[in-house]
Amino acid sequence: MTRVGATQEFVTSALWFLNELNKRVESHDATAVNSTNNSEAFDDEWDRLVAKSEVDKQRGIDELQRRWGNEFATRFRVVSTYFQNLPERDRDHFENALLPGDVAALNSSDVVEQLYFQAIGGHSLPQGSALQTEIVQIENLIKTNRKAYNRDEALQMRYRELLRLRDG
Repeated sequence: MTRVGATQEFVTSALWFLNELNKRVESHDATAVNSTNNSEAFDDEWDRLVAKSEVDKQRGIDELQRRWGNEFATRFRVVSTYFQNLPERDRDHFENALLPGDVAALNSSDVVEQLYFQAIGGHSLPQGSALQTEIVQIENLIKTNRKAYNRDEALQMRYRELLRLRDG
């Protein structure tokens, strides 16, 4: 997780989630043996999670719109493109993960923001003179191959992040 720039908070949450999921699976297995109404209980729980997911999704979107402002649409496209290009195993992980409070991982503004950070290569943002060197390289691409730059929204967002780091 360090290699991809995951924060300690993200790793802790992921490990907590896995532990809770394991407890639920074990509890569910024990309940299944002793319950004849297990199907109804499962259906009720599923319906609750689906309804909660819709509310959480809107909350996540609202929070990202607040954080990202006028860059929301572009950043969200960058995340979506990045997510679609992840290996299937990784996509499945995020699509099926529940965070504390039964929040679907992809409905969490923090998880989506971490995916955005990964999409722009945030874990490899340069410092010092390397920062200016990368800015110059991107500006050279803008001058020599504007179409390639315009097609790469992740690169555009990385460029903006580099400028923000340089200019404060």
